[in-house]
Amino acid sequence: MTKKLAATVCYALFSLTPDPVLACRYHGLGNGISQQTPGSIDVAIALQQGVVDGLLNSELVSPNFKKDIFGTGYRRAVRRLEQLRFAIERARGDHADRTPFSLILVEASLWSRYEPSASGEMLKVHQAGASPGDTVVVTGEAVVEAIATGKLSADDAFKRKLIVISTGAGTHQAVEPLLRRTLASLPSPVAER
Repeated sequence: MTKKLAATVCYALFSLTPDPVLACRYHGLGNGISQQTPGSIDVAIALQQGVVDGLLNSELVSPNFKKDIFGTGYRRAVRRLEQLRFAIERARGDHADRTPFSLILVEASLWSRYEPSASGEMLKVHQAGASPGDTVVVTGEAVVEAIATGKLSADDAFKRKLIVISTGAGTHQAVEPLLRRTLASLPSPVAER
């Protein structure tokens, strides 16, 4: 275990006090790693190991929220979530599954919800948490970027616990295949602005 990973594990263990999930860290609430949902600590530790292994962008894994006074990081994260929305819409295609799910970007505590509708996939960003009964996808913005740029495969992301799915009322079986199809079809990353 590397020193950086060991330090992250210790930090995580001492930071297990849950923050209220009222807003994301881009908007000034929350500090450090907390158990936001089952699997979030595992993903936070895996994100740090992904940086050590050279797979993930360290600036996305450990963003400086205090320096982001103009909301650049938040807008970038929302663009990545939109990128996922388009890919989910394509991946759903003619499949009968219409299961909605919640997704959290753990480094920012940014919750979103993906929900199919008659007019296409709806994305609700900046939610207070998962909707009751939803399957929850736990990951990080750097993971989406690494998959979109070809530095990481979806299978490897699942194996490394960079993506964890928490079961919600038996919908896990529908969400994981959808997510794998989605990630396999991601276009190149959104431009940084």
